[in-house]
Amino acid sequence: MSASHYCPPDTPHSQFSTFALQVTDEQGNDKTSSTRLTLDGAVAEFSSTLGGSFQLHPDAIRSLEETWANLILDCESLFPLDSSFWIQHGQRPRCALEALACNIYSHHTRKLPPLTSNEDQSLHGLEWWVQIRRGDGGQTIRQHRRSPRVLARDPEDVNLHWDKDEELIDDGGPIIHPIISTVTYLTSQGAPTLIIPIPARDGSSTDHVFISYPFRGKHISFDGRWLHSAPRFLAREAPPDYLRVTLLVNIWKGYKPISIEPLPQSFITSHLCLGPFAAPPISFQSRRGARTPVIPAPKLGPTKCLCLRFGATQRGEWNLSLPIPRRPIELHECDFDTMRIEFPLHKEDHAWLIKD
Repeated sequence: MSASHYCPPDTPHSQFSTFALQVTDEQGNDKTSSTRLTLDGAVAEFSSTLGGSFQLHPDAIRSLEETWANLILDCESLFPLDSSFWIQHGQRPRCALEALACNIYSHHTRKLPPLTSNEDQSLHGLEWWVQIRRGDGGQTIRQHRRSPRVLARDPEDVNLHWDKDEELIDDGGPIIHPIISTVTYLTSQGAPTLIIPIPARDGSSTDHVFISYPFRGKHISFDGRWLHSAPRFLAREAPPDYLRVTLLVNIWKGYKPISIEPLPQSFITSHLCLGPFAAPPISFQSRRGARTPVIPAPKLGPTKCLCLRFGATQRGEWNLSLPIPRRPIELHECDFDTMRIEFPLHKEDHAWLIKD
């Protein structure tokens, strides 16, 4: 299914905008729908209701080694598809990864009232996918020779991005975010998740960031409008052949991304090891304590502003000015695998987002 074009609204509303997505399926059948989409104000409202600020569940999943190994095998089978998948609200999972995703969705939407008969259930659900990053045999990360403040792109990074409906943007539409973004770590090595609470708005700034190092079974969630990445220059020491595996689940309410479809049943049957009842249970009652320590950036050593460029399109390129320690690898010397880094009070020392 693909979107033919985006029709902007004639009259904007205070928190919502209504517009038509003219959509056709592969056979050319008209699938046009007029949908009341949540934009910034509404996303903020729902995200707050669902606990959309940063949340930490340090040991949400505990399981036998055999189950962990089979989950990793399933992720390795799935990852080459290079796609995310849709599960509609109320649908039953068909494999262990879908069961984990559905349990995460149920937890994060538990505070919402049940859907009514007048609501289109097909517009409520979750988007899920897996990411795998591997070691490079000990190769180091180098900076650009001409500009030591600009990091060279690392192929094993998860680049800076906002979770959004990518195809809608490609079709000329607005940025539509999920209500909540989540990360569940299935291994304990590799780059941390760097979360910058900045929306996709030129001139935005923040006085803090979150850093979450991989820890097997840990689950984090945050506002779906926030910028994030997994930069390897912040990674802890790991074996050269390390494996970083994560399960990503985004919560959508009142909107289904255009091009996202369910994982084909034929792939589940032929490629995946674990059925839905083999999924390890998830407990959001932490055993290790869910406190996220606050660390002033100056305590991590001298800092300088690092310029990170990303998201280049015909509309321009984003530039993030991020004050970090001169030797960011020293972050691993902290006693925490999750932390909130706070910048000095002066605004010029904050993280800033500029669009060229």
